[in-house]
Parts: sequence; structure tokens; C-alpha cells
Amino acid sequence: MKNKLMCKFLILFITLVIILNLFIFITAGQAATSQSIIIIEYDQEAANNPFLPIDMVKEIPVTIDYHIRGFVDDVIPIMYEGVDNFVYLDIVSHPDWCTATLSPTFLLMEPSHEGVIEDITLIIKINQEAHAFDPGLVCIKAKVNNMGAVIGGTFYSNISFNPGFLPVLKINVPEGTSKRIGPLQTASFNVEIENLGNAKTLVTSKVLNLPEGWTVSTDNDVTIGTQTIGDSSSRNVYFTIKPPMDFGYHNEREMISISFTPSYFEDNSMKGEEYIVNLLIHSEGFSTPGFEIVTSLVGIVFLLFAIKNQNIKKNNSNKNNFEREK
Repeated sequence: MKNKLMCKFLILFITLVIILNLFIFITAGQAATSQSIIIIEYDQEAANNPFLPIDMVKEIPVTIDYHIRGFVDDVIPIMYEGVDNFVYLDIVSHPDWCTATLSPTFLLMEPSHEGVIEDITLIIKINQEAHAFDPGLVCIKAKVNNMGAVIGGTFYSNISFNPGFLPVLKINVPEGTSKRIGPLQTASFNVEIENLGNAKTLVTSKVLNLPEGWTVSTDNDVTIGTQTIGDSSSRNVYFTIKPPMDFGYHNEREMISISFTPSYFEDNSMKGEEYIVNLLIHSEGFSTPGFEIVTSLVGIVFLLFAIKNQNIKKNNSNKNNFEREK
């Protein structure tokens, strides 16, 4: 009887040892297949901001989410607590009209079932060939190496962005910003406007201060192309300024300010900063408005009277000569 009990106990013990070893084997196998997971996300609002900074640099916040998935992923953090685990970051591709860098280029992240999130920045420097709102694509790579029982991996993410609108003008008045005229004359100014931005631009001009009695004539709106798509990027805008011409002597010096505001030609709400040009006009001299016709008529009368007198003298002279010959 005793021998039978001993045999049964021995068989039970051996069975338990086999089951325990099998469990350890399965557990070790499952641990070896635990997988690193990296999720890359970015701030889409920053990536597609409609305006481009003057330094033509976009900074896009990016988040790196690192966690472990597997049969015993709850045990992994305990097993590898304090072990350095690096996530390496790199740029795989980007458009030809920009350069792209990441800051930083690696992260020290501890393995976790819940996940660890770190922030990085994608820095995109855009050159003059980038056209506004033509989408660009930057591919980011995140790589984590194997760490004991945890398998590493390489993960990719495409970040889409828009270059944005850069409203920049260069304004020049080649003939100078000051003129001296008479009260019956006009001052003409040629303003050269060059579009240094990256999209076709509507430029709106506005007279900011107009002295009483003065008038300004010009085209209020002009559309200027951009070199990013091969258009002509310069236009001339002409301003004609007339001073007061009331009767009498004039000696007036006035500064007239004109603003130029660039905006996106397809959406005028997207405006840049104002550019101000100050034009100085000095009107000096005597004005006789309406008397020009009278003066001309008087001149014509005097001229006709002189011609008539000349003809009378000539006729008298011819008559005297005729009588002498008789």
C-alpha cells in the first residue's frame, strides 16, 4: 500500500515539475516576443499655419509615444528597470526646396506598458523656391534596438505641411520722394513695387492723409506675380498729385503719406504689414484759375489789331506811291 502511495506521489510530483517547466518555457518564449511600439504624431495646426515667418523657418511640435506590447509586458519594466533604452530619430526624406532637422535626434525612454511620451521639434527651413500652400512631405524615422527579451524596431511617419504665405514687398521711388511745382502743375511719382513673397500678391494702396484742396490719382489695387512660379514679380504704380489752385500766390509744402498693404490674391483677409511711403510736394507760384482763356483772348485781339494796323499802313503806303507816280 505504501509503495503504491509513493508511486502516485512521485508521478504527481513529476507531473507538476513538467507543468512548471513548460510554463517557464512558454513564459520565456512569450517574453522574447514582446515588441517595442513607437507612435509618431505632430501638431497639424502648426504644420499648416497659413503664414510663414519672415525667417522662413517652420517649427512643428512632434510627440514620440514609446510602449511595450506582449504576453508579459507588465513584467518588462521591472526586468529592465534602470537599463538605458535609446530611441534614435532621423529624417528619411524631404522636398528639395527645404531642409529638415530634428531636435533632439535621440531620446532616453524607459520601457513601459502604459507608454512614455516625449516631445521633439521638427525644424523646416524653406528656401525661395517654395510656393505658398504647395504641400510638402517630411518622412521621420524612429529606431529602437533590441533590449534583452524585448524586440526593437524601426518606425516611420510622414508629416505633411504647407509652406504658408510670406507677404513681403520691396518699394522704391527711383525719381525721389519730393518735388517742387507751381500751383497749376501736377507732381507725378513712379513707385516701383517688387513682390519678394512666395505667392501672387494683391497690393492695395491707400492715401493716409490728404490736405484740404489737394487731390491724388492712382490705381488703388495691383496684382503682382511671384518668382516661385516664374511670374514677373515687379509692377510700377503711378501717383499724380495736384495742389490747390485758388487765385493768388501760393507757397505750400505738404507731406502726403501712402500705405501699401500686401495680401494673398485668393484670400484678401490674409494680409501682411503696411509699407509707408511719404511724398513731399512744394507748390509755389501765382495762380490765376480761369484767367488763362481771358488772357489768351486778349492776346489774340491784340495780335489781330496789330495785323490790322500793319495792313492799314501797308495800304496807305501803296496808295501814296501810286499818287506820286501820277
